[in-house]
Amino acid sequence: MNENNLTEYQQYLFDHMYSRLKNATVETDPFEYIIVKDFLPDEEYQRSLDHKSYDRTDLSRAVAPLRHFFFDTFSNAKDPKVESFNLQLTEWNQGYSYRPHLDGGPRVFSMIIFQPEHDLHPWLGTALYRKVDNDFRLVSHGPYLPNVAMAFPCGFDHWHGNELQMEEHRRKAMLCFFYNQKLTEQHGWDMEGYVEYDE
Repeated sequence: MNENNLTEYQQYLFDHMYSRLKNATVETDPFEYIIVKDFLPDEEYQRSLDHKSYDRTDLSRAVAPLRHFFFDTFSNAKDPKVESFNLQLTEWNQGYSYRPHLDGGPRVFSMIIFQPEHDLHPWLGTALYRKVDNDFRLVSHGPYLPNVAMAFPCGFDHWHGNELQMEEHRRKAMLCFFYNQKLTEQHGWDMEGYVEYDE
């Protein structure tokens, strides 16, 4: 991907997201992460709520160059470069939970854009944990609120997950992953929001 070859609309999306990110505070407990409100322009956020019709092309290409911001912002990224990016649409329902885990393997940075249609379930966001002996202690979480993004470097002791969802509610989000290798469909990845970097 030539990062200087964005369309006018993709550049508009990038500029908006970058302006929100650069004003965010880096939290350090239990590890480095940032939370950003009003991450997408409102019209793009509203379109993204309809997963069946949403075209990820513009947003994927606009998010991909943010890798430079994350390398400049986080002090302990595990890899010196990122070779590809993917944006996935996800939904969870009542009864869902995800044990504390690490986004390891080829992932260098992870970003989650929460997509609730209201602000009634902030506790359904991504939970952040500290490992204590053979168990995990919940420290904080990214709030599941409209158009809020949460980003962090992967690996090390960056344990995160989702507490059990008791509410009868469809939980939606966009998952943005920056990889240290190029992916193929043979790996079973969702390739619609996939971008490769030129260098």
